[in-house]
Amino acid sequence: MMHLGILFMLLFGLQDSESDYFNQLVKIGTAGEYTFAAQNGNEHMLSLMDDELNTLKEFVRKGNGPGEMTQIDALTFSEETNFFYIAGGGKLLVLSLDGVIESEEQLGFLNVSDLAYSDGILYIGLMDMMPSQETRDIQSVQIYNLSENTRQFVSVPFDHITVEPANRLDRVPFMRFQTKLTLLNDELYFIVTGNPVVYKLVEEEAVSFYASSGFPEAPFVISYNESMGTYGFRTPSIFNSLSSSEDYLILTNGNQHKHVFVEHSVYVIDSTTATSHLTTTIVDADTSDITCLNASTAHGKLFFYECMFQVSYTVEKSDLNGFVGEL
Repeated sequence: MMHLGILFMLLFGLQDSESDYFNQLVKIGTAGEYTFAAQNGNEHMLSLMDDELNTLKEFVRKGNGPGEMTQIDALTFSEETNFFYIAGGGKLLVLSLDGVIESEEQLGFLNVSDLAYSDGILYIGLMDMMPSQETRDIQSVQIYNLSENTRQFVSVPFDHITVEPANRLDRVPFMRFQTKLTLLNDELYFIVTGNPVVYKLVEEEAVSFYASSGFPEAPFVISYNESMGTYGFRTPSIFNSLSSSEDYLILTNGNQHKHVFVEHSVYVIDSTTATSHLTTTIVDADTSDITCLNASTAHGKLFFYECMFQVSYTVEKSDLNGFVGEL
C-alpha cells in the first residue's frame, strides 16, 4: 500500500529523477488507464499518455470553432462519468476518453482557475476575484449543478488582509488570487492563494479545515492592478497548490517575496486528523526561478512543475509505489 509518510525521501532526490518537458503545462493527472496533460502551447492541448508519458491520443484543437478552445484554463476528469470537464476562454467542454464531445456551453465568465466534479456537481474554482469592501469576503468557488442548471457561490473571509492600490512594477511580484480544488473521499477541499488556510466544503459553506502556523511576521496586502483591472496579493508566504492521495492532502507553499523569501516546501496533511507534517523544503539550485510550485499525482507518481506560463516546463517525476512509513 502506498503511503506518503516518508515522501521526503523522494523529494530530496528530485535532481536525480526523470525530467519531461511540456509546452505551457496547465495540469497533469489520471484519467482511467491514462495519464493526461493539458498544454496550452500545443495545437491539440489535451494529451493522453501511458505511464512513461508517451503520447497516445490528442484532443481539443486550439481555435474558435466547435469543440475547439483558445486555451485551457482548468480541467478535471471524473471516474464517475468517464468524462473530462474542460474550461477555457469562457467555454465549458465535456469530452469522452475517445475525444467525443458530450456537451459544449458558454460559462458566462472567464476567471476559472480549477475544476472538480462529484455526483452531478461541477465545482468551479475562481480567480481574480474582487474582495467585498463591506464583508471582506471573496467569492472563491461556484457550485454548478449540471442537471438542474443552478449555480451558487461559496465565499471565504479575507478580513486579515489590508487593501491598497499598487503598481506591479515597483512592488513584489503581483500574484493573482486563484482557488485550487481537490476531492478526497467525495469531499471538497480548497485553498485560495494568498490565504494560509485549507478549507473544506460543509453544507455548501467554506469551513476552515487546516490553518498553517509559523509563517514569517509580515503583512498580507491585497493589491489592485490598475492597468490589468485585477486584484492580487503581496504576501510573505503563500499556498501554491492542493492535491490529494489516499487519505492525505498534498500542499505546496512558497513565494518570491522581495523582503521575506520563503523557500518552496511540501506539506502532507492527514485528512482524518487535520494534522500536517513538513515533508521537505525544496532546496534545488533552480528554485529561485520558481514563481510558484504545483504538485499533483497520477498513477502512483508525484509530479512537480512551475505553475506560471512560460515557454516550457520541467516536470519532476518521482515514483510513490512501495514506500511505507508512519506520519
